[in-house]
Amino acid sequence: MDTFLFISLPKNFQIFEEGKKNPFARVEVMAVELDKISANGRVYAFQDAELMRASLVGKQILYGLTPEGKHRKAYQTIKIGFVESARIVGRKIMAVLKITDSGILETLKAGARNFLCSVGGVADMAKLVVEKAKRFIKMIRPRCTHIQFWQSSDSSEAGFPTAKMTKILEFQESAFFTEDVTVQECDMFGCRVLAQIRRDYEFEEAKRKLVRESIKRKAISRAIAEDIVRIIKGIPELIEVEN
Repeated sequence: MDTFLFISLPKNFQIFEEGKKNPFARVEVMAVELDKISANGRVYAFQDAELMRASLVGKQILYGLTPEGKHRKAYQTIKIGFVESARIVGRKIMAVLKITDSGILETLKAGARNFLCSVGGVADMAKLVVEKAKRFIKMIRPRCTHIQFWQSSDSSEAGFPTAKMTKILEFQESAFFTEDVTVQECDMFGCRVLAQIRRDYEFEEAKRKLVRESIKRKAISRAIAEDIVRIIKGIPELIEVEN
């Protein structure tokens, strides 16, 4: 993490730190509908909602489907993140996915929003149920082992038409932090130097420029700090800036 020091004419100034964190996106999806027959004829009962919700948290996000429309296995595809949290809303399970794959992040950044999802897992039993004209398989004590995520505008590919990304909650590429620092008054010569810097460069523009250039070189080295000590005699000590 690089630390950049910007000096202004007043007694108070700020240390700015730019931390290049691993980029990620947090998106919300509708993962499962309860007490409703899915496209493949399965029903997940509301009584098992909490079991499914809890088992979904922390699971991997696998990308893509096979040509037959089945979930790709972990060894067949890439893992693009994990399920950060999940909650029960009515008769649906909503989940927050933390996506870290650079390719998917670029697609999201470009404006794509047509992503579908589908949960995969295991159950203690699959029971065939016939009710009036309906036939379906009721899953007994289902637990999620992963969630599948892929880009498509055809909602029929998912088990439920509503199983899709609903919104982007956060998109982070880098972060900035500031810390206020107070020093003593400088002497007349030192103040003239700092005032000239302030006149030559608009303060905010100077900060932005130094942040951009800091990737190539240090903003302030120990040698510069020592020179400032010798020139600005009224300052008894300087704050050390390190990389």
